[in-house]
Amino acid sequence: MKLKTTFFQKVLLILLGIFLSFFLIETGLRLGGFTLLAVQERRNRITIKKGGAYRILCLGESTTQWQWPPFLEAALNRSGTGIQFTVIDEGRGGIGTDTILKQAESYLDKHHPDMVVAMMGINDPGAMHLPAETPSASKPALFIKSFRTYKLARLLLHMAFKTNRWALPPKGTQAQFTTQPALPAIGPAIENAEPVKKLKKELGLNPGNGKAYLELGRLYRKQDKFQQAEMYIKKALKINPGNTRAHLELGRLYQGHGEFIDQGEEEFKKALKLDPGNHEACFELAWLYKDMGKFQQAEMYIKKMLQINPGNHGAYLLLGRLYQEHGKVQQAEEEFKKALQIDPGDDKIYLQLGQLYQEQQKFQQAEEEFKKALQINPGNDKAYAGFKFAHAYQGRLKRIKKPYYRKATRLNTYGYNLFTASNYHALKIILDKRKIRLVCVQYPVRNVASLENIFAGKAEDIVFVDNERIFREAVKKEGYGAYFRDIFGGNFGHCTDTGNKLLGENIAGVILREVFHKKFPRNKAGAGGV
Repeated sequence: MKLKTTFFQKVLLILLGIFLSFFLIETGLRLGGFTLLAVQERRNRITIKKGGAYRILCLGESTTQWQWPPFLEAALNRSGTGIQFTVIDEGRGGIGTDTILKQAESYLDKHHPDMVVAMMGINDPGAMHLPAETPSASKPALFIKSFRTYKLARLLLHMAFKTNRWALPPKGTQAQFTTQPALPAIGPAIENAEPVKKLKKELGLNPGNGKAYLELGRLYRKQDKFQQAEMYIKKALKINPGNTRAHLELGRLYQGHGEFIDQGEEEFKKALKLDPGNHEACFELAWLYKDMGKFQQAEMYIKKMLQINPGNHGAYLLLGRLYQEHGKVQQAEEEFKKALQIDPGDDKIYLQLGQLYQEQQKFQQAEEEFKKALQINPGNDKAYAGFKFAHAYQGRLKRIKKPYYRKATRLNTYGYNLFTASNYHALKIILDKRKIRLVCVQYPVRNVASLENIFAGKAEDIVFVDNERIFREAVKKEGYGAYFRDIFGGNFGHCTDTGNKLLGENIAGVILREVFHKKFPRNKAGAGGV
């Protein structure tokens, strides 16, 4: 006799099948992860047992785990330094910087490294390959999001419908990168710009128009077209050698190109000689000497600028920054407050004051200053980063209001998620307390300036590894497929063995050069921290 299955039973069987499938996938994912971690731990134990006078701990996600650390160790140990290196891989697939930060202290206690190498951030909220998620306070929602199956499904859906990042670019298109620029995009090519056409037309009618030559030079300088800018500014100076503005423009052009910084200094001094009351020339010289680390000269020209124009709040701000960079925190605070007396509506001053307090670990005062900056300019992304960091360090991260979270997730600090920036800062503080050197590695193809800007120029002891040029050149020659298995990150992905070797050797080259002052022998691929 054939048994009939009721509709209710069919639904129940379907639901049971879905549940069993979910259970099997979840169990498989967790067992797979556990197995990988067990094998990784075994490998780390073997590495540590070999001994080694210098230990390096690698932190990151799936682009680090089982990827480039072995190549880094091999490259360092064949460099001929006479030092035995031990490289420990604590990369974990699918994690963000918050998780890395939570685990960092335990890894440091466990391995006692001399150096930490971190390449992280691609899995943080708002990263290119995943849409941002606002954290939920709901316990059921948090429970669902804790499953590996949920994370996998979210990633697969996004990859299937929002992007095409599993597949590598077809051969022949390998040089077409989609890197997010480290700085705002410049815009259309200047040759097609209407102002240039107009100025050139004017010069055709009046070749002796010095103002037109100078303006053309200024426009080309803004577009970083060095030769054209220099040519037109010099034409303006040929017409009028006493043109103060032309000397200033030429100085700015040279200052922007490190190899010509001496010529920049000379041009600013010419402008000041022609016009001793020119506060712009003083300002430019002060900035130039500040960047060169010449404290006394920078201070002298800022004070000279204030003699010319005592009401210039920008001069007080610059003087405060100069004192801040040289550890004169009390004087820096005084100068920032003088700037605020003149212009209490400048959000940059509150931001600078907040960063000064943050450096002294006065997080409550820092938070107040960041709030003031945000009240004036809600789009100040650095203030949001500072605000979040101050909250996090006071243990009140969960109490950040949702609008702040959403804004901070959406805004980026030159290509990096603001939470990533804050967690990099927090990692640096942890390592500083233990006197451990930090090496920050940029992902392949991406611009290292976005990583350097996280620390806003206050990280002399951090080693930054640039992987942009070396990977661009390699991919241009041999295609993406030779170096990447996928491009889940938008313009890079998980590396092949060839890519990991290039990455590991480049990191090794930079470490040897910056920390041990040794050169890494180049290989055929051109690696070695160039």
